[in-house]
Amino acid sequence: MGKRIQVELVARSGFGFGDLEAPYWFIGLEPGLGRKEHNELKDRIDLRISAWEEKEIQDLYEYHYRIGVDWWFRPKAKLQKTWAKLIRMLFVLDGKPVDVDSIREFQSDKWGRTKSKTCLLELFPLPCPSTKAEHWKSCYDIERRFYEERCRKIRLPRFHQLITEYRPAAVIFYGLKKMEDWKLIAGIDSKCFMSEGSMGVKNGTLYYVVKHPAAKGVSNMYFEDAGTDVRRLLNGLIHNRNN
Repeated sequence: MGKRIQVELVARSGFGFGDLEAPYWFIGLEPGLGRKEHNELKDRIDLRISAWEEKEIQDLYEYHYRIGVDWWFRPKAKLQKTWAKLIRMLFVLDGKPVDVDSIREFQSDKWGRTKSKTCLLELFPLPCPSTKAEHWKSCYDIERRFYEERCRKIRLPRFHQLITEYRPAAVIFYGLKKMEDWKLIAGIDSKCFMSEGSMGVKNGTLYYVVKHPAAKGVSNMYFEDAGTDVRRLLNGLIHNRNN
């Protein structure tokens, strides 16, 4: 049996990392969890929750340092597979050359950092190695369905509010299993949109969906191509505004 959690507390905590002034926001399902971390998760839950402090958005490195998971930020760190592909997409969006050493340096020094012009949000705040019920129950003594319902009620309106307030140029959702949640955050009622690509534009923000970086068979080139597509769409928006 996993550890009982206070759902209201965690639902209002840990919205994400980085800088809300960033031009591009990435929104995913929930924090990832490696095998090494999973073995120690039950002993770290309280530490993770307390590490969120009282801020909605935190510094990615400082948070991981507080929970003792700082190896992704060390010199010559191994690339974190989800972050690395998103960074690859971001580099293409910014018109930067893409290479492994540059991605590693960006992951270590800038990704998800305060005032970094990068923004990473999570639909659900707690990490789990899988969304399968048995894996969830082994970590947390609460039904996942109830946890998700409470998180949605609190977090979806807040995400929409933050986007309306900060007006990023693009919001990139990653993962195809939560399309209805992505639509609610965007405020776009597109019944026919059920796959990756552009969801549309609302209040000057482009909404775009890509597969999860950890999904089977998703290549680096897929994210570079997605970055190229988003950049093309944003250039089109700028052109239309100027005419």
